[in-house]
Parts: sequence; C-alpha cells; structure tokens
Amino acid sequence: MWSCGCILYLMLSGYAPFDGETQEEIFQSILNAEVDFGDPEWENISDEAKDLVLSLLTNENDRLTAKSALKHPWFKSVLGKTKKKISKTHVQKLKDFTKASKIRKIICSFLASRVSNEEVKRQLESFDKLDKNKDGYITLKELHKGLGKKYTLEDAQAIMDSVDTNKNGAIDYNEFLAATLDAEIAKNLK
Repeated sequence: MWSCGCILYLMLSGYAPFDGETQEEIFQSILNAEVDFGDPEWENISDEAKDLVLSLLTNENDRLTAKSALKHPWFKSVLGKTKKKISKTHVQKLKDFTKASKIRKIICSFLASRVSNEEVKRQLESFDKLDKNKDGYITLKELHKGLGKKYTLEDAQAIMDSVDTNKNGAIDYNEFLAATLDAEIAKNLK
C-alpha cells in the first residue's frame, strides 16, 4: 500500500514524494516519512486526496489496508464526479472533428501534445467520464452512453469513425485530446 501512496502522490503532483540530493538523503526522507504538500502543484488538490496520500505513506502499523483505502472519502468524491455526463461543448467538439480533413487531424494530434496542463486536465476529466471501465479507451458503447439519449448509435459511430484515427475500434486519450482541442487550436492558429 505504501507504493500505492507513492504512485498516487506522483499522479497528483507530477513528481515523487521523497527526494534528496543523494540516495542517502532520499532514504532518510523515506524513513522520516517527510511528505510535503507545500509546492504549488498541491494548491488545487483536495484535502481528502492529501489525507489519503498521508494515510498510505505512513508507517506500516498506521497505514491503510487496500480495503480501507477503497473506502476513503476521496474515492467516493472522485467516483461521484465520474457519473456526470460529458459536457455539451465536448460533444460538439467531437462532432466537429468528424468534419475535419485528415491533415487537420494530424496537425491537431501533433499540437495537442503542446497544450497547457490546465486545458489537458479539463480534457482528461471529460475523457474519464466516458471511459467507464477505466481501461484508457472509449469504446463505441461507452461513447454512445456518454453522449446521452439525444444522440443515436449512428451519431456515436460517426464520431468514433472520425476520431479513432488509428482505427483500432476505440478512442484513446491522444485521439480524444486531438478531437476536443481542435476548436481551441484553431482559435490559437488564427
């Protein structure tokens, strides 16, 4: 569970929880359980998330078990958010992407890798809302369900056919990012 705490810390902040100039300093930091939330990356991270990280990176006798970690309030708050539908704006961006030329899709895919972290974070939240089984891919079924009752299976299939540029039958995160950021990129290119 300690390693899960390290991974969660890394996922939330973008860097490892324990550091030092030398291996000895890193080991000392680990032994002292010096978990620091003072960096700017932690300003927008919820107190529940920080509490879960601390509960996993504590000494073995006080550390949460896997079962108790799954019952932590942070998971309930995160899972509660994933039940929301994808925004209408993102649905429209996906539909608009279906009309884009192949070269535009390639350019958007390239430029999507250079977009701000804040914009990528918003796109990732929408991707996660659609990726119900959290396998990193949006299937046709997930897309159709996520689009809502207003959209037919044919609408979902048209979006899938256009956005799934590698033609593997699912939309991966990079394809989704390229499609949903198309409008943002177009604005910035003008």
